Amino acid sequence: MTTQVNRSTQALREDLLAGRFDRSGKLREQALAEAQGVSRTVIRLALGELEKEGLVIREPNKGYRTRSFTLEEVTNAILVRGELEGMAARLCAECGLDETTIKQLRSLLIQFDTLLASGFEALEQRIAWIELNAQLHGAIIAASNNDILADTINSLSKIPLVSCRAIVFDMNDRSQNLIRLTGAQKDHRDVVAAIVARQGGRAEYLMREHARKSAENKRQGFVAMRQDKQSPALPGLALVEG
Repeated sequence: MTTQVNRSTQALREDLLAGRFDRSGKLREQALAEAQGVSRTVIRLALGELEKEGLVIREPNKGYRTRSFTLEEVTNAILVRGELEGMAARLCAECGLDETTIKQLRSLLIQFDTLLASGFEALEQRIAWIELNAQLHGAIIAASNNDILADTINSLSKIPLVSCRAIVFDMNDRSQNLIRLTGAQKDHRDVVAAIVARQGGRAEYLMREHARKSAENKRQGFVAMRQDKQSPALPGLALVEG
């Protein structure tokens, strides 16, 4: 069931980010279940996961519908999350990590490298990247041993496209997609290396920059879309209001 829910969640996530549903329209569980060939229970659980990310809204006695949001909401929240995760990285470096956490982070980096080498054509590969990203960011936040920090990041992550799970894959431009993800992986390696080396200031700066790049990529994609440039619009920005 878990794997089926993960597949359904990612398929719905990609449809939402591509703007394939009416922004204000109701998401009918039965129709979605039939389209995916799964049960309504699976769809209901998948929609629940997307509600946590802020991509859909559940209304009492009405079910789920898609949500629209502004570019400023997205980019500002990503930058704030970056500041907080930068603080988490600095705390990890200053306090030091235990060997178990270091081994976990290094194992995740190896798994990222394996995925980069195999590509992202299959849905399972994109799901795997999202899971790895969530695990790496989550491990750093947890290792900071600051519950208030973790709770605040979790609250911010409910804003659409801000969660570390809400990764957009541009399948219209696979080469650019690979370049972007390769850059993200370099950021991951640099942050982990700085933390392990007990370089608090560097770890904090690198994590903030990681978030800034994410925010800027979304902003540039939206500007290009509004200017009707030839390059394909960034997935996910179909839901952004001007």
